[in-house]
Amino acid sequence: LSVVLGAFSAMRLHYQAAVISLAKDAVTGGGKRRASLGETVGAMLISEAINQLAEFVRARLNLRGKARVVQKLKVALFAALLRQDLEFLEQCDLWQLRALIGSC
Repeated sequence: LSVVLGAFSAMRLHYQAAVISLAKDAVTGGGKRRASLGETVGAMLISEAINQLAEFVRARLNLRGKARVVQKLKVALFAALLRQDLEFLEQCDLWQLRALIGSC
């Protein structure tokens, strides 16, 4: 996914350079026209839409991965608390331990 995002970032810069080049050619009146402004802007819009979609997918996968890690940490913390001896649990405030697990 990072490679795709990098490619679309490079594509965005490529099309921005093409628009600048077309604008320069229009002002100076020189050079042959390689592509029309409409085609370049259309390609920019498509690549930007794909880039936004890839960013959305990356953000969702990132959130899902973080949630999975937090869940594993909660399970590990709860398992560690259960492995403690009964004397330790009688001395501790169970509501505080429950709040500790819930706040992760």
